[in-house]
Amino acid sequence: MSSHAPIHTYRSEVDQIRRFSGSVRETTVRRAVFNLINAYARPRDLLLCEELAYSNPRRHNRRVTQDYTLPSSLPRLHRRESKGDDMKATAAAALFQ
Repeated sequence: MSSHAPIHTYRSEVDQIRRFSGSVRETTVRRAVFNLINAYARPRDLLLCEELAYSNPRRHNRRVTQDYTLPSSLPRLHRRESKGDDMKATAAAALFQ
């Protein structure tokens, strides 16, 4: 699979959406963008989740649902806040290498 194949697939999906709906607003192309991000994320052992629920220890373990998250398949670890930013930057850098 060519590294540009997901982009070509995305463009053809957007063109098809434009032909059928006459619109390219965010709400109409959301699924195409979701598929594009997942195409790049899967080989890197990541998966874009539309909703990810977790307990937030900073809010007395209150349940929080986060939209559109790229968690890795590694076990979730409790991280200190200072290291969390470094890990997010590392994950983002690995995704777009």
